[in-house]
Amino acid sequence: MTSRKKLIFYLLLLSSFFTILILPVYFKTFSYFTNSKPKMEVSGFKDSKYNFAIFAENKRISFNLENGKLEKVEEIKPSDKKYHFLNESFSKLDNFSFTRTFDGLRTDTYLAKIGQDLSVKLEKPENFDVSSMTTSDKYFYLAIKDYIYQYDENFKIINKVKNSSNLNSMKIIDGKLYGLAPFFEKNELIYYELIVFDESLKKIDEIKLEKLDENSTYMDMVFYKDNIYITETYNERDSSGKPNPGNKILVYNLKTAEQSSIELKYPYPNQIYIDEINENLIIQNLEYYVPEDIWTVYSLKDGKEHQIKLVKYRLPKEELSEPFFTQKDGLYYFLMTDSIVEVDGKDMKEHSYSFKDFDIKSPYALLLEN
Repeated sequence: MTSRKKLIFYLLLLSSFFTILILPVYFKTFSYFTNSKPKMEVSGFKDSKYNFAIFAENKRISFNLENGKLEKVEEIKPSDKKYHFLNESFSKLDNFSFTRTFDGLRTDTYLAKIGQDLSVKLEKPENFDVSSMTTSDKYFYLAIKDYIYQYDENFKIINKVKNSSNLNSMKIIDGKLYGLAPFFEKNELIYYELIVFDESLKKIDEIKLEKLDENSTYMDMVFYKDNIYITETYNERDSSGKPNPGNKILVYNLKTAEQSSIELKYPYPNQIYIDEINENLIIQNLEYYVPEDIWTVYSLKDGKEHQIKLVKYRLPKEELSEPFFTQKDGLYYFLMTDSIVEVDGKDMKEHSYSFKDFDIKSPYALLLEN
C-alpha cells in the first residue's frame, strides 16, 4: 500500500472511530433538546405588587423603583430554562398576558398564559407553525398556515376555521378580526389584502391593498383613528440573496379606503406599536440589518421622526437582537441585557435602570405594574 493510500485509509478509520464515538452522544443530546418538555403550569410570586418584573433564564424577579434605582421585591425560580417567550409585546386579556414560547432549536412551541404574579400556564397547540396571534376583550386568536383558532382565556378552543391565506399579522378593530395576508397565484405573490372576520370567524370581507408592492414583504400592522398602519420590511432581494430594505409604512383608511404611505429615514421597519397618549407610532428597525440599532418614533401629529439609539445600552461585543418592548402611560420600556431603558413618549427623554448587580442571566420578558 502506498503512503498516500495508507494516509487515506487511516483517515477513514479515524473518521469512523469518531463517528461511532460521537453519534450516540449527539443523538442523546439532540433527543434531550427536542424531547424535553416544559412544566405545563408553574406558580408565581406571593406578592404581585411591583413596578417591574423580569423573566430570565435563571430566575423570575420583581423590582420597585426607589430614588431612581431598582430595589428587589421578590425572586423565585425560572419558569423554564429552555422555553422562552416570543420577543414581542404580550397580548392582554382580562388580567393575563398571552404569548407563545420558542425553544433554542425552534422545533417546538407552546401557547402561554402569564399572570401578573408571573405564574405561567402552557398549552400545546395543534400545530406549532404559528404566523400571528392577538386578543380581543374575550378571546385569544391564533393563526397558522391553514387555520385560525379562537380560544377562551383557559385555552379551550371555541372555534376553528380553515383559512387559505397565511396571516402575517392580526388585529381586533371595532369587534372584527383583521388579518394581513399575501395572495398567491401559482406560487407567485400577486397582491396583499386585509381579510376581515366577525367574532365567530366567519369571513365577511376582503380588502385588496392596491398600493402594497407585490415585490415587498409586509410584516406587521397597527390601528389608530380609522387608519391601519402596515410596515414594509423588505423589498425584493439582491443578487446575493440578501433582502433589500423596505422603508415605508402603508396607511389604509377604513372609512374612505384611501391608501397612502409614510417614508422613513431608517430602513427595515418590522414590529409596529401605537402610543395613543402621545399619538406616536413606535417602530422596530430590524437590528440584524440596521447596525445603528435604531427604533423609530414617528409622530402622527406633525410627521416628525425621532430615533431611539439602543446601541449605547448594549454590552461590549454584544450580538444585536431585538429587545423585549412594552409600554404604559406614554412611557416606552426596552429590556436590555443588564438594564431596563425607559423613554418618555412626550419629550423622548431616556433613563436606564441597571440590574447588573442582581445576577440576572439572559432576561427575555418584562411585565409592568397594573
